[in-house]
Amino acid sequence: MNDQAGRLLALLSVSPREVLRLRLVVQLTVAETAAVLGSTPEAVSTARERALPVLCGELIAADRRRCR
Repeated sequence: MNDQAGRLLALLSVSPREVLRLRLVVQLTVAETAAVLGSTPEAVSTARERALPVLCGELIAADRRRCR
């Protein structure tokens, strides 16, 4: 994982960060991620849905700062 990805993930609390790590980096399915975390597939999907806009917003803000 590169530095920027690590900084972005650090913006998230532990649970959504771990969901994204398992889903995107380790490439587990929703069901596999839920089993690893002792959660439900619905909770995993919700955590992902809430975390991605946070990261996208930060990427957009960082891009705007860089373009000034």
